[in-house]
Amino acid sequence: MLIDLHQAILNRQRVWMRYYSANRGVVSERVVYPYHLHNFQGDWFLIAFDTFRSDFRLFLVGRIQEMKLLKEKFTWDENFSAEDWIGSGFQLHAGEEAEDVQIWFSPNKSQFIRERKWHPS
Repeated sequence: MLIDLHQAILNRQRVWMRYYSANRGVVSERVVYPYHLHNFQGDWFLIAFDTFRSDFRLFLVGRIQEMKLLKEKFTWDENFSAEDWIGSGFQLHAGEEAEDVQIWFSPNKSQFIRERKWHPS
């Protein structure tokens, strides 16, 4: 599946898939324009333009139950940047707008928190 998705990205081929959405607990059929494969903590994710949602979405490859590469090509959005798209969220979670938050940690945990960069912002 990863090889097929990689080929679809290179050839700018549309992909039909049957996908399980864990958020909604349903299986749906989608046609997507694949842009980028990304490995995060051992799991592979596909960043693709979802024609059903008319927006870029993140799909966990392991939840793709069935897929077919379609003959139809898509026009690559030259403004799309996988790095920017991934970087706009926290880890791989993204929402509509960034929000400022403050989190208080106990003194014995605060040093651990300071040692890591959790997000570019």
